Amino acid sequence: MSSDYKKSKFTGIEIESSIVPAILPFNTRFIYHNVLDGIPFYPNSFDYIFMRSMVLCFNESQYEQIIKESIDLLKPNGYLELCEGEVIFHNMGPISRRIFYSMEKILRNRSMNPLMCNRLHEFLAKHKLRHIQQEDVMIPLSPLNGKIGELHGLNAYYSLYGMKDVLAKHMRLSKWETERLIEGFLDETRTYQMYCKYTRVYGKKIVT
Repeated sequence: MSSDYKKSKFTGIEIESSIVPAILPFNTRFIYHNVLDGIPFYPNSFDYIFMRSMVLCFNESQYEQIIKESIDLLKPNGYLELCEGEVIFHNMGPISRRIFYSMEKILRNRSMNPLMCNRLHEFLAKHKLRHIQQEDVMIPLSPLNGKIGELHGLNAYYSLYGMKDVLAKHMRLSKWETERLIEGFLDETRTYQMYCKYTRVYGKKIVT
């Protein structure tokens, strides 16, 4: 986006410097910071703020607090846009159901909502944004549905691998058993046309 809009300035916040490209467009900068410690900008600083795929980073109260702080940072007539996907998938096979029902319990035990996408509109309205728009799209996780489905399924597979120790502990499985289970999920993406919902919501800050 920063390459398309060269007259605008873009600022990103990231907690891990290792995932940020070493070379950035001239109008882009990154700040390495934990937003749970507060977002380090003055009120009314930004015309547009975008956040996505943070459902596994915050519990519900933290997520709402980040939304509130982001709205404070918007200039009058600025926009906040959020995008989240469901962590619980549709049309799962038996192995996938076992994994993701355990995942749901893990998240709920941490006050995290695997279906946070269903609350985004509510949060924007609660904190007084106006002209709120919501778009829902179903994204496949199976190569049976083409390249997007294949890549989305692989992304879910690698995400599960990143959480395998947490899953193993919760499910009382060995590391080997957990890895076999995750491989089973990948196999099921090739036979079940699994999918999940992604929700995009945006609203405008109007000061009266």
